[in-house]
Amino acid sequence: MSKRRYAKAMSGSMPLPKHLTGAVRLEEILAVDWTIPREFVALTGATGPMTINWVIPPANAGSGGHQNIFRFVSHLEARGHTCRIYVHDPHSVRSSSIHEQIIRENFVEMAAEIAVLDGPMAPADGIIATSWPTAYPVYSDPSSALRFYFVQDFEPLFYPLGSEYVL
Repeated sequence: MSKRRYAKAMSGSMPLPKHLTGAVRLEEILAVDWTIPREFVALTGATGPMTINWVIPPANAGSGGHQNIFRFVSHLEARGHTCRIYVHDPHSVRSSSIHEQIIRENFVEMAAEIAVLDGPMAPADGIIATSWPTAYPVYSDPSSALRFYFVQDFEPLFYPLGSEYVL
């Protein structure tokens, strides 16, 4: 995909294709050493309201996977938990305001803050990766928050056999 088509797709003016080269930055992959276990500890435990950071890929209208994520966010907020949404946009094609506009106009109502993930996240009890590219920045975040993976699909099947299939 050309840079121009990628930028157009990420602006929300055309649907994203199923296969995007560069869904994660190489440096994000290389920064993770899966052989060294990390300790993750919740801030408040499970006895009261929790704060949960969700890391999502860029959303577009009609995305069923995003709809499911935002339903869970809304459900958790209704039960007193605080949720934040961080958009993992590895090539920074969209601004935070564009991501927020697309999400608020096309998905369920929720109070969650929405921002592009461009550094460490605010402290939370848990951080949830929602796709394979988001697992890298979630794992690498310096906080001690518990880590989770919101599994909806067998993601390798979205890609032809190759590097992204394996990752």
